Amino acid sequence: MSYFFPPEVMGAHIGPAECHSTNRKHHINMRGVTALQGHMGVELDPVKESDEEKQAFAKYITLHKAHRDLIHSGRSFRLDAADERQFIYGVENHDEMLISVCQLAMPSHALPAPVRISCVEPDATYAVRILEMPQTSFQLMKQRPAWLDKTILLTGDNLREIGLTLPILDPESALILHLKKQ
Repeated sequence: MSYFFPPEVMGAHIGPAECHSTNRKHHINMRGVTALQGHMGVELDPVKESDEEKQAFAKYITLHKAHRDLIHSGRSFRLDAADERQFIYGVENHDEMLISVCQLAMPSHALPAPVRISCVEPDATYAVRILEMPQTSFQLMKQRPAWLDKTILLTGDNLREIGLTLPILDPESALILHLKKQ
């Protein structure tokens, strides 16, 4: 996410698992979530990809299409993360918000700090759900937060002051939160 350019003009593409220019390897979750909040595309040879990867591309493209109006016309923002190895950014309009939480490296702490969302209206109520979550992020937890599999209603004041308890994310993985004002 750029400080200077809006997401709709930033080329953000899902590339192959191994990047041809840097030789870095990333799971489809990180590649898909990263590309989702920009001018999304796919930049790879689909013939060389597995069926699992192709299904994942389709999932992220469908997510992007479902939220394209918000992504390309909303206000971009960043949130402060308690863990310096996390990057949290999103886009909002008057009643809806997408937030990407990216774990760049191994978490700094054994327990993740709640994510406080400062750009909500304190007196409003929000339906909060997870749109995308990595499948592999739960081996470090004895029990995952119970709210992850459902939509919950929280006030803006709760989201600002208490925040959301997220699962411990593996390095180079990400999740997407969706908030809708009720």
